[in-house]
Parts: sequence; structure tokens; C-alpha cells
Amino acid sequence: MFRRVLSAQIVTVVVCACAGAPEGSAEGAKSVAQRPTIIVGGTVDCPFCLQLKQRLAKEASLQPLVRQCNVRFVDIGNPLQAAAMSRQFGLERLAAPTMVIADASGKAVKVQYGMPVGDGLRMVLEGALAPLGIHADAPAAPDKDPVRKERPAQKSASDAKDESAQAEIAALRQARKMLAEGKTAEAVAVVTPYAESAGKSDAMRNLIANLIGEGRKSIAAATRKIDTPAQAWVGAVSLVKARREYGALPALKPELTAAVTKLENREGGSLLQQAEALNRGRALDEGGEKDAAITTYRNVIAQFPNTPAAAMADKRIKQLQQ
Repeated sequence: MFRRVLSAQIVTVVVCACAGAPEGSAEGAKSVAQRPTIIVGGTVDCPFCLQLKQRLAKEASLQPLVRQCNVRFVDIGNPLQAAAMSRQFGLERLAAPTMVIADASGKAVKVQYGMPVGDGLRMVLEGALAPLGIHADAPAAPDKDPVRKERPAQKSASDAKDESAQAEIAALRQARKMLAEGKTAEAVAVVTPYAESAGKSDAMRNLIANLIGEGRKSIAAATRKIDTPAQAWVGAVSLVKARREYGALPALKPELTAAVTKLENREGGSLLQQAEALNRGRALDEGGEKDAAITTYRNVIAQFPNTPAAAMADKRIKQLQQ
């Protein structure tokens, strides 16, 4: 299993046991220091962060690549860890999850926002690791026919294009299904990798535009409530929820930053702290993690007694225990 970072320096992150190849094997020929590193930046209450870590640790099709790398997890919910990761790899933003593939010198060669669906994750790893000399399969035997030697490369490029198109279609279907089930945050996480892609389809472009539009409406509505003293708490809860659901979309960063800054100035930041604590419970709750949600809600009550957050947490605990 992955372990959370305990130091502000990413270099101290514990390498997952699954990342190391057996000593003496071909994959273990490179020392730990000579291997590329896959860094997963996520939060402890992000279901897609957990899913990405589990896929890297267990998905059979990824293991020939993953075993040749170091794998690390950075808790970007911790401001110190988030700042360290951004600084080390020159990242302008972080989303949950953010995956960075770095070469042996620590230079980022690929930054991936969100979790690619299906074969998309394998394609991302292969594309980033191949230039670093990391391949899933052993090199094929030399072909004496120069004409035939050209054909596999041409076919491979065509296949990669087809696979990319299929991965986008799968992402669209998955995102639409999640939206129909009311799982907005999950849908946003699926389409975020395509948000800044110039080559995305019109269908993907329209879906992302609709999500951005809905996100802006949610942020604006929450901000209006924050500006009204009698509704400030409701606005705080709404804004934190909007950030959880739509925050991975780059286009919404300016609006979210402005709204969160405004909320930080209300009641000394207490409203924001309460809303964030309650939101952690809600994320687990909506993800079906009943026991973990109850524990988190109890922490909210202990940390913020006699507050609206505590009242809401207590009410939800009673509902979950029925």
C-alpha cells in the first residue's frame, strides 16, 4: 500500500513496496536512484486518488511498467506537501489527483491531471516512460526486411490514435453515466484530462463547457449567500461542495480562488474550516464509506461543538445509524 508523506520534502516519501522489482531481475537492474518516479498527488478523501493508487499497485497490465519505477504518494490536502510538490515540479496548479512522471534526475517529463479511464492510464505511462528507456515488452528480434521494419511503426502510430479516440469515447460514456447518477465530482475527474487538450472531440468539448457553466453557476450562487450574513453558513457549505465537484477544471480556478478568499475573510476563516471539515465527511458519505464518514462527522462535532457544522454532522450520523 502507499503511505502518506510525513515530511515537507517529497524526496522523503516512502516508496511503495509494489514499485520495486525483485532483486536480481531484469526489471531490478536499475537501482532505485536510477529509476523514473511516478508521483501521485491526491487527498485522503478523494475516491479517484485512491482508485489511481490501487490501479498502479495492482492492475496487471500496468505492472511491467510500474515495477521499473519508484511510486510515491503526496497528500496535497496538506498545504506544505502541496507547496513542495508544486515547487519541485514547477506546477502552476494541482488537482486531485495529479500524477507526475519524473526522470531519474527528478525532472518532470509528464503531468497528468485526473485519472485516465480504461487503457488511457497505460497509454499515459507508456508515452512518458518509453523515452526514458522503460518498456513493457522486450525489444523484438531484428528484422532483415527494411520494408517490413517500417510497417510496425506506422501501424503502432495508427493504433495509438485509435486507442486514444476509444479512450475518449469511454470517458464520455463514463462521465455521462456518473452525471446521470448525480456523481458530479467523479464525472469532472474523468473529463479533466481532456480539458486543455486541443484535439478533443466536439462531444467532449461540449460536455466540459456544460460542466464549466454549471460550476460557475454554483460558485456564483454560493458567493451571493456568503455576502449575506444570514446565509453565510449555507454559502460556505455550498462553495466547498462546488470546489469539490468542479475544482479540478482549470477554467474555474479564478472564480474559485476569489470566492474562497472572500470566505476566508468571514468570521476569521472559521466558516471555511467548518465547511471543509463537514465536506470531508460528505465526500466519504457519498462514496459509500459509511464507517469512515461517521468517524469524520464525529470529528467535526468534537472540533466545532455547538456550531451549524456540528448540528449537520450529528443529524447525518443518526441517519446513517438507522
